[in-house]
Amino acid sequence: MKTRTRRHAAPGPEDGPPPVDETAAPDGFVEVVGRFAGEGLLIQGWTTGAIAGATEVVAETRVRCRHAAVLATFPRDDLKPGAGGVLAILPEADIDPAAIRRCHLKVGAAWRRLDLFGQRTLLPDGDAEGHLRHMLAKLEATDADRRTLRRLAAPRYAGHDTVSGSALPVRAAIDLAVRVPGAGVWLSGWPLDPTRRVEAATLNAGRWSVRADGEWMRAVRRDVTEGFAQNPRFAPLLAGADDRHGFAGFVPVPDDVAADAAFHLELAVGEDAFLFLPVSPVPPNGEFVRRILCAVDPDDPAADALIARHVVPPVRAAERPVPGPATVHDLGPARPDPRLSVVIPVVDGREDVDLSLARLAVDPDLAQGEVLVVAGAASNARLPRAVRAAAGFYRLTVRLVLAPRARDAIEAIAAAVPHVRAARVLLLSTAVVPPGGGWLGDLERAAMRPGRPAMASPTILYEDHSVRFAGIVLDDAALPVAQYAGYPADWIRDAEPRPVAGASLDCAMLPRAWLETAVRAGGEGFVGPERKALDLSLRIAAAGGPCLWIPAVRVVAVDEAPRAGDEPWRRAAAVVDRLAFAATWPRVANATVGAAP
Repeated sequence: MKTRTRRHAAPGPEDGPPPVDETAAPDGFVEVVGRFAGEGLLIQGWTTGAIAGATEVVAETRVRCRHAAVLATFPRDDLKPGAGGVLAILPEADIDPAAIRRCHLKVGAAWRRLDLFGQRTLLPDGDAEGHLRHMLAKLEATDADRRTLRRLAAPRYAGHDTVSGSALPVRAAIDLAVRVPGAGVWLSGWPLDPTRRVEAATLNAGRWSVRADGEWMRAVRRDVTEGFAQNPRFAPLLAGADDRHGFAGFVPVPDDVAADAAFHLELAVGEDAFLFLPVSPVPPNGEFVRRILCAVDPDDPAADALIARHVVPPVRAAERPVPGPATVHDLGPARPDPRLSVVIPVVDGREDVDLSLARLAVDPDLAQGEVLVVAGAASNARLPRAVRAAAGFYRLTVRLVLAPRARDAIEAIAAAVPHVRAARVLLLSTAVVPPGGGWLGDLERAAMRPGRPAMASPTILYEDHSVRFAGIVLDDAALPVAQYAGYPADWIRDAEPRPVAGASLDCAMLPRAWLETAVRAGGEGFVGPERKALDLSLRIAAAGGPCLWIPAVRVVAVDEAPRAGDEPWRRAAAVVDRLAFAATWPRVANATVGAAP
């Protein structure tokens, strides 16, 4: 994807005085001056000895401005021998033609002074294209310069759609255009081009433009084929045609492109022929990230490369919806000063948290504690009733935290933090089944050692007693991995607590102050809960807390199918987070790993 940003040469002391001869006699005249639509200047006249090609022109107004120029020549039978017509294009000039007093044209190493012809023609703004088209047949120029001239003479964007009314068998539409501040524009839509007339698609905004279609993600759009199946112009061309009309992609946009810039898509449909489609980007909303992820096929063999190019930048730059305030309902016996707070996030459709509450209620180590059940965005409407019944039956101090905008366990934990009252916190997943008494005390003693507190996680086993979690460690590439994952529990011989790079937030004991600091600091903006959890664990370590794995304490996690489902967009989100984490991990590794226990 090539970007071109066009800027006119502004006068300034850094340019120095143009090397022109003030005493030189005029060697020709400027007869026609006009400005192109948008930018660029056309100067036509005559001089002697001119040579077609790249050159420079000094345009005098109140100041002198030196500009790069493309020079073409043409024969004139009304001039003296050796003289001929010249037409110079200054593609980056932004000058009022009426303000020009004279010009100097560089010919070889010399400069030719061109005064203004008394009856010079000032073309109305935007008419330079038509004048250039009229002159093209008689101009002498290099092949490369002729292509440039033809391109400048082509019709330019006039602020309206020229695709829909085109006589060519080409149609296109933009379904979604989102301008992500500080990043770029996400585009998705479709072009219908059964005869392959479109050679390139360029996104433009004022003086900035970029080739946008080179690496677009393509998608099947049967609806587009069916929508034109009865159109007599397109129907014969669509027989047996490919239905992959859809496109989606991200186009980086420089920061100097104004926030309110008017964008349009330029479709090249032949040599110096173009069609235009307005693009009206909107700001990202709460569904933007999910809509982008839905545009990706995570099973595509090139998925990693496509996601890295088109999805990671806008997803990482887009602001996430703020979970918002939570509502708290106190259930069961009052306990204003609990010794331990257990936070259980519920962000799926379950209502069966009574087993976790029952196990905690009979554990003497929680006799002076509280349980915060956090009901997130997808929680079951019957959950509050089940929690209220369990709190009353087990005489358990429960705070029901309603956080309807918390979309995953990490956001639910963040919503609960302001309502945690104990100095010690246990984060506990609904998948983890608390064992019999004693495990809480063992975990608490490891985590809350006097003068040397830590964030501590036990060994977490699946129901078949294979290892689900036994500490996060660094692999040979210095990336964090879960050690022993999938191994039989008998492989674990350790008995003493061991320092690790990260704990599991499925079951972790830590000081409340560390959790508050990490949540306040904010995260890296990962999409899925797995990387969010690892990121939060690393932020807790960065806040000053070493992580410990407690091998001797073992709990079991139910190996249940994810209630949220296995939709393609969730798998695409996992790829986004994996790529983003690999890019951001080295920046935080030194601050988060290796703290002494």
